[in-house]
This record gives sequence, structure tokens and C-alpha cells, in this order.
Amino acid sequence: MATVGVNVIETAALGRPFQLGKLTPINTNFRVTASDSIEDKSSLLNIDSSLKLSLLGGLVNVRGAAKYLNNTKTSFRQQRLTLHYHSTCRFKELTMNHLAAENIIYPEVFYNDAATHVVTAVLYGADACFVFDREVSADEEIKTVEGEAKKHISMDLIIKTESVIESLNTAEMKCRDLLKDSPALTFTEFQNKILQMKQNCYKYKLRLMKRLGSLLPNIRGDVMKETELNDLLQEHDESPFRGRDLTEWLKERERESEIIKSVLRQLKDAGAQEEVNLDAVWMDLGDENLVCYTFTSLDWTDVLLPKQTTYLNPSTKGETDENHPDSEQKSWLSSNVMKKIRRNVEIFKKLSSKDHKPARFIVSSREMENNPGSCILLYEHGCDEAVCFIPPSKPVCPVTEEVRENTVVLKVPPLCPDTVELRLLYKLKQDSVWTSKPVMKNQNTVTLTDLRSETEYEIRWEAVGKLNYTTHGDVIRVTTE
Repeated sequence: MATVGVNVIETAALGRPFQLGKLTPINTNFRVTASDSIEDKSSLLNIDSSLKLSLLGGLVNVRGAAKYLNNTKTSFRQQRLTLHYHSTCRFKELTMNHLAAENIIYPEVFYNDAATHVVTAVLYGADACFVFDREVSADEEIKTVEGEAKKHISMDLIIKTESVIESLNTAEMKCRDLLKDSPALTFTEFQNKILQMKQNCYKYKLRLMKRLGSLLPNIRGDVMKETELNDLLQEHDESPFRGRDLTEWLKERERESEIIKSVLRQLKDAGAQEEVNLDAVWMDLGDENLVCYTFTSLDWTDVLLPKQTTYLNPSTKGETDENHPDSEQKSWLSSNVMKKIRRNVEIFKKLSSKDHKPARFIVSSREMENNPGSCILLYEHGCDEAVCFIPPSKPVCPVTEEVRENTVVLKVPPLCPDTVELRLLYKLKQDSVWTSKPVMKNQNTVTLTDLRSETEYEIRWEAVGKLNYTTHGDVIRVTTE
């Protein structure tokens, strides 16, 4: 505790050596709060704004209860309750005997510009922070306690500095959460991108804190101007680690993760298994066919990660420029790709729900630039390479060439390359069961015989693809004479 004029200033020791008469720099104090932000934790331990910057810059090595400052949550799914215990036991203050000229052993310290105040009193006691953490699932609600605190070096610069560190901490926490979800645990390509972002943010934060640690003493000692800190923050705002870029990138990865998670859940419900080593599965197939729902764009290179790599390692600029995507597209999940993914999920579910040739159904990933989003790869027994499964196109509406008392003649429509077999289905209007008539290759017309006279029939085409996948055309009604 020190006195300058009529101003009495209190500050937390944070494990530092404080003695009566010691010269020390000092600043203002804050209110108590109870959340996990840098601002509120600093307020809880009575840490002023200037000392807070020293902590962020690594100039103060905290000990004891002050270690609570560096104990941050590792996940947004972590619920935290902090109990702060404060106790005082003894008070000592500077007396006139201490100020006597014969008792001042080192008078030269008065000419040291680094000190601004004198310690005139010390209040002995203890601060203890009890931190209780609980990991919650994605479905549980997390209740947070929020508070306010006000700070002081230029207030605007302190808020900006704190916001920068907070945004980097937030990005790391969100990356940790994404790494725990099924998409990152299932697919290495998706995991690697999240892991790279987490590591980039960590490296950049260490570099930023190191620069803060060298700037702050010089600014306080009037060796450098406060504009140096402002320039550092401006440089951050122009870097690929600025808050809005990180927020946007993480928002896209969270969106991708949720969509992949939804697809995985549907595919598992349809009986698919997650497989990483396709070669091993293929060798163990036996007489089965292998149907693989394949994500084809998980290795897609976005704009931000290469920029961050170049920023952290300028010497790799030539190498990373080659990997920069041509467009500023933020995600591979365009609206068209989304439609394709949904369509392929429906096809896969239909394949797995019917009695097809012996087949095993799995889900995996494989980079296929010419087939963005997803595709269904079919590994047929006896074939060495997979083909992209394409269902037969919907047949055109049947066209009648002749209608008689007991017969109907229909024109055979052209077939798409993915149609293995064409069938003509017909039934009485009131019936529910269809009768199937196969169509031979190179057949131009099909004749239905043994029909009832003056009776209405429903007729449609059925296209059959690989694995007996069927697609039906529209129904027409025909009344015999």
C-alpha cells in the first residue's frame, strides 16, 4: 500500500516480493465478479489494468492463488464455478524511523525512473480460489454467470488487447470442441484442418504475448509511446488472425461438422459402418459387393489456413501460395453440394433397406475434385476398381400406340446408360399389387395381353439399375375397349 498526496492505492501481490519501503509501479483497482473471462478474473483478484497487461505479456510469473488467472476453461462444454476466499491476518506500515536518513541504505534507488511509488504498508492475508469444473454433453444447457469490471493505460487499448487475447482463447476452445465431435474423430482430413487452426492460434498468441511483454515496460518507462501498442493492435487487425476472420472460419467448420454429424447419424441408422482403411475392407469382402457413402471434399483447402501459415512462416510463402485456392469461397458446402449430399443419403438409405445382391455398407472419405461433396462408390465383386454409383433416370411417361378390347401396345422409351433393365408395370385401378413385364433389349414396343375389356388400368415404367436399385416413372390410366 502506498500514499501519493491523498491517494491510497491497493494492489494484489500475486506472489511478488513486497517489503516496506520497496519502490514499485502501481495503478488502480477493480470490483469483484465471478466469470471465466480475463477481465473478470483479474477483477476477482484485485488486479489493475496495467498489471493485467503485464500478465498477458508474460512479464509477471504468478504463484499461489494467482495461478487461477492462467487456469482457463478448455471447452465451451465445460461448466465452471469459482469460489474465491479472502482472509487478512496482519497489517504493517511504514513509520518515521524507516524514513530517517541514517536508515536509508540505498539512496540511489530514488533516482531510478522505473519506480513511481513507495510501499508504505503491507496487509498480510491470503486469497484462495477453488475451481469446480464439470464437462457437459452437447445436449445439456450451460448456465453462465456474467459480471462487469472497468479498467484503466489508455482504456481503449486495454480493452482491445484483452479482446484480442480473448478471441484467440475462444478460437482454441472451439477447436477443442470440434476435435471431440464425431466428424473430426471419424475423418482425419477434417481433424487435420481443425488441429492446424488450433496450433496456428496458439503459436500466434505466444508471439503476440512476447511482443506485448517487450512493449509494456518501455511504454511505462516512457521509452516508447503508447502508439507502439496501438500499432501492434493495428497489425493484428490486418493479420489472418483477426477476430472476425477466426469467427467466420470457425462458424463454417461448425456448420460442416453439424452437417457431417447428421449424415453420419442417418447412415449409421441405415446400417453403415465407419471405415478408414478401404483396402483392408475390400480384401476381406469375399463374395459381397461394397457400397461406400464417400465424402469427397473434406480435404478441401480454404483461404485462411494457408494465409496463416505464410504469416507465421514468411519463408514458406512460395510453397503455401501454390496451395491457395483460386476463389474466396469459405466452405465446400455450397447449396448445390448440400442438395447432392441429401440426394446421395436418400439413395444410400434406399439401397441398404432393400433385398439387393449381397453387399456391405460403409461410410468413408476420399478426395475427388471432379465429384464435390459426396458420392456413392460401388466396389463390385470381381472388379478391381470402384465406380461411382448413379441411379437410373426416371423413365418417361408411357405412350400407347394401340388400345384394343384385351390388349394394349406401348412404345418402349429410350434408356439411360445407368439402366440395367426396363420393366413395364400394370394393374387394375382398384388393385394395390403391380404386375411386372420385362422388356427385352432392342424391343421397340411392349404388348399387354389378356386384359379385361372396358376396364381401366394403371401403367408405368420401372427402370432397374445396379444392385437392383429401381426408379419408377409416372402413371397413366388406360381403358380397354
